[in-house]
Amino acid sequence: MALARRVKRRPRADRTAPSASREERPRATAKLTTWSALFLVAMALLCSASLSLWLWQQHGVVGASWRERAGTPILAWVESEEPIVSVGLIADLQYADRPDGYRVGSRRHYRNSLRVLRSARESWIRSNVSDVVVLGDNVDRSCREADFGGDPSRALSEVLLGFDGLRPHFVLGNHDVESFIGPSRPHLLRALGLESPHYAFRPGAGLKLVVLDTYEVSTYSAGARGEEAMAVLGRKRETSGTAALKLKGPGNLKGLDRRFNALGGALGGNQTDWLRRELQESDRLGERVVVFSHVPVSPRAVSLRCGTLCLSWDHDEVLGLLREHGCVKAFFAGHDHAGGYHAEDLWGPRLRTGAAVAGERRILHHVTVEGVIETGSGVGAYATLDFYGSGVAIRGEGRVPSRFLAF
Repeated sequence: MALARRVKRRPRADRTAPSASREERPRATAKLTTWSALFLVAMALLCSASLSLWLWQQHGVVGASWRERAGTPILAWVESEEPIVSVGLIADLQYADRPDGYRVGSRRHYRNSLRVLRSARESWIRSNVSDVVVLGDNVDRSCREADFGGDPSRALSEVLLGFDGLRPHFVLGNHDVESFIGPSRPHLLRALGLESPHYAFRPGAGLKLVVLDTYEVSTYSAGARGEEAMAVLGRKRETSGTAALKLKGPGNLKGLDRRFNALGGALGGNQTDWLRRELQESDRLGERVVVFSHVPVSPRAVSLRCGTLCLSWDHDEVLGLLREHGCVKAFFAGHDHAGGYHAEDLWGPRLRTGAAVAGERRILHHVTVEGVIETGSGVGAYATLDFYGSGVAIRGEGRVPSRFLAF
């Protein structure tokens, strides 16, 4: 007979007593839910802040006060003052006698450009504006084709009639120089009334407007300048000869190198030296300088659609000059039809000693003006620049937004 083994059993827990694990479980679940909610809220705030920062960076308001932001409404006290001078502004007419069409994913309104120009002219004449800066691409390159007239001179003459009674100051665009390629460029300059494609003029006291030719070195230039452009693209694109003329897209290039395409160009050494002398003179005279170009130079003043494809080849060198001289207040460009804006915050140590006091802050505005060519019927795309001692008010019409650029 086996002896029964006595097993010492633990007393059975009272089932009526509350279980610690059962009580802790809901608390743990509640804590988990709370932390999850806090995490989601934090992530939402982070995403919102990141998106806001990105948008601000695109529009150039990081580090700038509210009066200097893109889209800043024209202030009431500005409305009560008389501007020193007013200048008209329009970009990328690209007129051709042809039906509307699509290029690079956007609709082009070729014939409507003359209607927009007529509307702009009437507005400027009513406002007693005489000087108008035209940011290039007056005609579309297709006007060379037999199906669309085959005569760029005729298309250009129709555009020039739209400035009757005004003093237009023309900037050369890629469609202009391609329509009048190589040896034909002197004819283009004569038609536009230009002795030189880069120049400066003073429409008012203490104000100088500088016009650049970003196609001095380009595939559309004749002689040594054209050869220099071919060599630049050849190095960057690993191609040679006339094949460079067809390289209007980015190809395999990435980042800032995408700018090396046949749609762009550069100032060249002589024009860069000329620009440096003009800025040095204005620093010495205490003038305010506004620069006009067809192609943008700031990578943050171009649209997402165009991006770095729409930058000047020598954008970094030109930017360096603009930053060094305190007289430069704004840079206007066209080319990127969607438009763009960036306010660059600069401080004294980055400026020349004679241009600003050490530690002084200044804003360098980069404005890319919306193109007329992508403007439909019944819509405007032009502006009037009202210059004041404290800044310039852009009074936009239609697709061109109004904003105040503080000096």
